[in-house]
Amino acid sequence: MTAPTDEKTADRISKAIEKFGTTLGKKCDAPELAALDACAATHDGVVDCMTTRAATTAIRMTSLAFGEVQSISDPEIRSCQKTIGKQAVGYVTTVIKAMESCLGLVNDGKLAGDAQVQCLGADGAGLTLPAHKQASSNVAGAGMKLETTIEDSCPGAVAAPLDACSDDAGGIVRCLECSGWREAIEMIRSTFGPS
Repeated sequence: MTAPTDEKTADRISKAIEKFGTTLGKKCDAPELAALDACAATHDGVVDCMTTRAATTAIRMTSLAFGEVQSISDPEIRSCQKTIGKQAVGYVTTVIKAMESCLGLVNDGKLAGDAQVQCLGADGAGLTLPAHKQASSNVAGAGMKLETTIEDSCPGAVAAPLDACSDDAGGIVRCLECSGWREAIEMIRSTFGPS
């Protein structure tokens, strides 16, 4: 993974990776990591694979939200673009936290049943929310916030000149919701393993 050329951004990413590695080292010793079904069995391996997975998610969601980044002089269109980017990140983050919290209940023995169905939902003819009430409520709430915020900030044809994943607010919401859910699943599987 190549670090961003913007020094401030690269520094923030570097500090986040360092913090993750330090926290992981404090919370999980080598035998505990080896026993997990995470993306790697060692401290350095988990830091590397989770960093790569997070970077991949960030790049994919940024690409969908921004497309080819360009200067935007119109304040309404610029506001719409900023909202799309912020909401894309917020949606993925909320969905990951909801799924992670639910899977923690499964790991703690406080929630029985198929972890995929309970905590992650399903992908068939559209997204199916998790069966667990709180996870479902949090994921649905994140979707509603994504929709209302983008539609409020990008009314009518405001989003059309942008290079986002669709030309209108409704299409952008559907694109980010579907893609964000899939990216959240991939992040969760890197941490918890296949469910």
